[in-house]
Amino acid sequence: DNTACSSLSASSECSVSLDGHVKVWAPPKWLDKLRSRARALGSPSAAQRRCTAFLQRSWILPAFYTIAGVVFVIFVHGPHVFLPLLIIIANYVIFSRLQRWCPYWLFMVIMWSTHVALLYLIEVNEGFEQTYWVQYCTLSILSSLTAILGDAEVLPLEQRMRWSVAFRMSTLRLIAFNYDLWEATHAAARARDRATAKHDAGCVECAQLREQNAASAAALPAEASRCYKYRTEYARDPADYNFLNYAAYVLFPPLYLAGPMSSFNAFVSHMRVPSTSMPLRKMARYAFGILRIYITEYTLLHFVHIPCLGSYAFVILRMTLLEQAQFLFYMLAYLWLKFSFIWKSSRLLAMFSGIKVPDDMRRCFDNTLTVRDFWRDWHASFHLWIERYMYIPMVGRSRNALSVLPIFLFIAVWHDPALHLVKWAVCIAAMFEAEVAVSVCFGWAAAAFRREMAAAAPTGAVSDAALDSGRPANCAPRRSLLARLARLSARRLSPLAQSWVYRQCRVVAGMTTVFGLIVANLVGFSMQNAVATVEKHGLPSSGTDADDVIKKAFHSITPLFTLGLIAFMYSVSALAAMDRDMARQQTSYLKLLYRLKQ
Repeated sequence: DNTACSSLSASSECSVSLDGHVKVWAPPKWLDKLRSRARALGSPSAAQRRCTAFLQRSWILPAFYTIAGVVFVIFVHGPHVFLPLLIIIANYVIFSRLQRWCPYWLFMVIMWSTHVALLYLIEVNEGFEQTYWVQYCTLSILSSLTAILGDAEVLPLEQRMRWSVAFRMSTLRLIAFNYDLWEATHAAARARDRATAKHDAGCVECAQLREQNAASAAALPAEASRCYKYRTEYARDPADYNFLNYAAYVLFPPLYLAGPMSSFNAFVSHMRVPSTSMPLRKMARYAFGILRIYITEYTLLHFVHIPCLGSYAFVILRMTLLEQAQFLFYMLAYLWLKFSFIWKSSRLLAMFSGIKVPDDMRRCFDNTLTVRDFWRDWHASFHLWIERYMYIPMVGRSRNALSVLPIFLFIAVWHDPALHLVKWAVCIAAMFEAEVAVSVCFGWAAAAFRREMAAAAPTGAVSDAALDSGRPANCAPRRSLLARLARLSARRLSPLAQSWVYRQCRVVAGMTTVFGLIVANLVGFSMQNAVATVEKHGLPSSGTDADDVIKKAFHSITPLFTLGLIAFMYSVSALAAMDRDMARQQTSYLKLLYRLKQ
């Protein structure tokens, strides 16, 4: 009887009666259909495929982000919320239609001139919050809500942050959307082919994601094994550039106030296919790192009152030279810890939602060799934004030195249209141009040095250069100083010593970069006395500018301080050079491991 029961199909029921006869009960058709659907839904692969397809075709997630973003913006900006929302809507209406018939150069000119002028006007007029029409609209909104709800005190319309401050980040997102939309409309195929060929041939992160997702590759889309840069460079379908995705991108709550920055292409891609680069265990370690940053900053502020000294900037002029140097170092450490905590916390919330953004503050603030490395590691997401939407569209990769000054002037205006930031932009641009020139000359000299070293033959041997020129071997030509140094290095120095000399040259160049960044940041982030603080304490009304601090420092410099500064800059640059060499070696090893193009 039991054998007969086990041989029956899954669509029948088996029972044994008291007399031993088997009774077969045939279920109705609706129960068969219900069981088949339950078995289909119970399959993990089928459930994953259905969930992935649902996320790819659904409008629910963008709508949720949009609604949450609007609520968050209302909570932050209060009654002035209609100003940023009007600009966001106007940008979509205007530029989504303008890109259809406008040529590339005209589209870029209109877009950049409009947004830079708007950004400047908003900053100069303090968000137009004191104008008559804004106050009238604000009072009208409050009156209408009071009439509807009956009690104005329960309205959560308190302004917690000025909208003009947060709109700086929104301006970058508007420009990113406009550029990505134009590229997807006019050059999508070329952008996709270029991104695919580039990342298949030499992207380490894409190779690591493919290896990580190898076990579930059949259940995951191919886009899940792609890095952030690929998703940025890969143009989306034109249907993805709709208003719902646009609003979700601009108003996404974790990234709205301070970033990190993300491109529109990458954001929509992560909404469709969430990032798998940070599993739960890695996310927990990342959160623990944020906690360590917070504890370090709290401890630093407990013993060194940096914000208080910054508020009373006149005290800095009364400090000794060593105290001023210590204050500058602690100020940079405080800024690094503060921004690192803010940006990494926002990134953690975004990663928890499946939206991957670049990690800002990748290295410590004094771990740098060049100006480019400093900004690439300090505000990494902003650097990637500038590279995609300013460097390459303006003049391309081959002539990016021509765009340095306009780019840093835009960065200065984007931060705050003030004179000290314009001076900071000019200083950084001059350093960058000098760095590019020195890099080109050093690259040419290093290549010539290697050629001379390769051509150096042992004593008594005939060199290839002498045979090619037809000159007798015993008739040595007149050689330049570079050639003599190269041959001396090839014959007298071991490979380890040659590597040490090369690293010391980089360290010396890094020392000049560190010193230049110190001076430029002093000029840019000048310390101005607040008028209210000066009047409150009855102190002299003249402000303390960073120029005065720099002049006083140069006049009071001593040989012992100079020696200590040189030792500090040498130690910092040497550690930075070692860190870059280790990172380059690790990248070369990974490319060799994954058989990628070196």
